[in-house]
Amino acid sequence: MTLCYKLVNIVYIALHLEKIMFAPLVVLVRQFVGQPRFIKVRGQAIALHTKAITAFCNRVGIERQRRQGWIRLARDNGKRLGLLA
Repeated sequence: MTLCYKLVNIVYIALHLEKIMFAPLVVLVRQFVGQPRFIKVRGQAIALHTKAITAFCNRVGIERQRRQGWIRLARDNGKRLGLLA
């Protein structure tokens, strides 16, 4: 697959995902980095964010159920913004 074809494909996908805030950028990065590496890095970023939420909740003394709700809220916001595209 030539670079020109990849760029045209990426632009086409990005135009169809323009209504979702970060989806075009996520698709672009995934195309250039490669699917396996992208999934690994995204998983690490999600794990770090979950640890940050947990550390905050432990420091402030927030119970487990509320912490789990915040982690779910972060996941849902990521989906809505296109970070999980």
